[in-house]
Amino acid sequence: MHHQHHHCSTPKPVPVPTPAHEVYVVKKGDTVYKIAKRFGTTMQAIILGNNLRNPNLIYPGQILFIPGASSAEFYG
Repeated sequence: MHHQHHHCSTPKPVPVPTPAHEVYVVKKGDTVYKIAKRFGTTMQAIILGNNLRNPNLIYPGQILFIPGASSAEFYG
């Protein structure tokens, strides 16, 4: 009798690795403070992460990296 060895017929879903930071496109009326609140991070983290010399001068369409946005501490 031929015995075939197979582990599992249903493939396990592969967890998608989450990046260390989010990328956010600034919208009209946004401030660094608002963006920080939205992502559960700090203004300081965003300012440092993007080397913003003047955090008041962000403009619509600007790409901001949000450091630590996908960290386990943030429960949205």
